[in-house]
Amino acid sequence: MVVTEIVVSAVLLREENSIQQPIFYVSKSLIEAEKRYTLAEKLVLALVTAKWKLRQYFEAHTIIVLTTQPIKAVMSKPDLSGRVTKWAIELGAFDIRYQPRTAQKGQAGAGVGIVLSLPEGVDLEYSVRLNFPTSNNVAEYEVLVLGLQLARTLKVGRLVVHSDSRLIVSHITDEYATKDERIGAYQRLVKDLASKFEKIEFKRILREMNVQADRLAHAASTSVEDMRVAPVELLSSPSIPIGPGVMQIDVEEETWMTLIMNYLTKGTQPSDPIEARKLRIKAAKALAIARWGMDIVGPLPTAVGGKKFILLATDYFTKWVEAEAYKTVTQTDVVRFVWRNIFCRFGIPRAIVTDNRTQFDNHKFRSYCEENWIIQQFSSQNHPQGNGQAEKTNRTIFDCLKRRLEQCKCKWSEELPNVLWAYRITKRKPTDESPFSLAYGTEAVITTESGLPTVRTLVVESNDNEQQLAHNLDMLEEQQEVAALRLANYQNQAANYFNKRVRHRKFKLGEWVLKKVMENTKDLNAGKFRQT
Repeated sequence: MVVTEIVVSAVLLREENSIQQPIFYVSKSLIEAEKRYTLAEKLVLALVTAKWKLRQYFEAHTIIVLTTQPIKAVMSKPDLSGRVTKWAIELGAFDIRYQPRTAQKGQAGAGVGIVLSLPEGVDLEYSVRLNFPTSNNVAEYEVLVLGLQLARTLKVGRLVVHSDSRLIVSHITDEYATKDERIGAYQRLVKDLASKFEKIEFKRILREMNVQADRLAHAASTSVEDMRVAPVELLSSPSIPIGPGVMQIDVEEETWMTLIMNYLTKGTQPSDPIEARKLRIKAAKALAIARWGMDIVGPLPTAVGGKKFILLATDYFTKWVEAEAYKTVTQTDVVRFVWRNIFCRFGIPRAIVTDNRTQFDNHKFRSYCEENWIIQQFSSQNHPQGNGQAEKTNRTIFDCLKRRLEQCKCKWSEELPNVLWAYRITKRKPTDESPFSLAYGTEAVITTESGLPTVRTLVVESNDNEQQLAHNLDMLEEQQEVAALRLANYQNQAANYFNKRVRHRKFKLGEWVLKKVMENTKDLNAGKFRQT
């Protein structure tokens, strides 16, 4: 958790195998009254804000709060103010543990910030995300190396380096000796860069005087675009050598899959129209049942067997839906669901799209996807509803459940198979085909047709039926191709509808623009006169 004069923020992390991965970033702009809170009260407010926005995580897991402030002692005082008492009662309903904040080893996705102050009074902000496991000391050395390299690029001759790390400054000034080999390599690199300046001085400052750089570092460690105050660069590997690399000397030859992959990824087609049409048909077949969106919905009213959650999977092309009800959804349940409902029925997909829930973003499910060559994609951390296909299916399924259940909400698990069947045999507007037809090549025989004779059931003959089914399977590729064209046309129409009011403006390099400042991104320098 981090607090400033105008905002409080917190980052929810998940630690696995000594590596920390960010899940969500939350923040709150302080009103005038809240700006007068003490530091401990602001930290409690940051925790309460995280609880409001991430309640599902607080209810399902033990939350460990890392802080250097005595938050637990503050909330345990007998003479608490009214607001702190209220916060203590709210937080007391969850399993929250408080631990002192120490050096974090193996943290992936850490952010660092650099502020280069020029003699003319201009501050250059530089924000970098470290996309490799690192410790606090390594991150401090990385930002120091990046800062020195930036100053050299700008041809700075005289430089004063301010850092809030006593260890780093003491290493560079030889007050402390380095025992770690990796830290020693960083020390030698820094001294080599420092020797290229006319004059350089290293000074240690208090953390309170380094707020601007800390703000850049915290912005880089999250994926919340509208909270970033400077462009964020991604650093994929450390600045020091990490060992010998491997050179690839084998070149893969083109196969029958190369043309399909080039068409799907780049839109490349053969010049011959006949061959181009054959390629589109093959690509349409490759698209079907290839990308699934998964989501967990709940808790719902307790049903038979204590079931309160639904795990859903929706195919992006056919719109086919698989769903099961659970009492609780665990990592093992997700793996078993994918095996039973996707692999065994439709084969191994190319990609699975989920949000950032721990049931999906965990070592077991990631390893399972990697073993089967499945691309695991996550929706935006600051907007988990970005998994649009799964979210839309959720609304449709539950609208049907509400209409069927009326007042008896506890029977939703019994009605779920009926709703899924109705969804699968109903034509979807984007493709003008039912999910059942796109998956199996023919329309399903519904219950009404068995009791009320129709043309299809009256004239059916066993031999003719088998031939017709075989013919439908032969035409399935073409049917999927036509459905893909309809889907693309539907998406274009939707995009044109939402973009018809957009006024296109072209800007040239160096032109002044008026920037819109959102309420949750205000800071002391925000506004149209802000330097960027």
